[in-house]
Amino acid sequence: NLGEHTLWCKHSCFHNAIQSALIIKSPTIKGGMSTHSLASFVDIYPTVSDLAGLETPDHLVGKSLVPILNDPSYEVNTHVFARWQNGETIKDDQYAYTQYYDKQGNVTSSMLYDHEQDPEENVNVALQPEYQEEIAELRKKLEEHISNRTKEQ
Repeated sequence: NLGEHTLWCKHSCFHNAIQSALIIKSPTIKGGMSTHSLASFVDIYPTVSDLAGLETPDHLVGKSLVPILNDPSYEVNTHVFARWQNGETIKDDQYAYTQYYDKQGNVTSSMLYDHEQDPEENVNVALQPEYQEEIAELRKKLEEHISNRTKEQ
């Protein structure tokens, strides 16, 4: 962030903070392609294992991105997750939904951004009635992700 949302850092759950460039080069893959497919840092290890022809350990939660390298329109992930301090975010191809928690684990506030309508995330639509169905679906997937992560720890 360079002033977006009055922030001068990457310490938030906004899209500008959680996105990162990822460049993958392999002698077996044609270069010069780009994609908008969702990927997460947990996908790097399985991708490198796949490219090296190694068996991917069972304990990894990420997925190989090699199918995207072969076909940029392919989608490996329907959702990706991020977190910063007391905020937990789920992102799909259209929305970014974040819930903020207090120390007891109660949701204190939330944000929903529709990237088709508002790619810069300037209007939080979390309280608008027409988005409540989408929020319910994203909340369920986010809480399931948090629960699974907590079980693994």
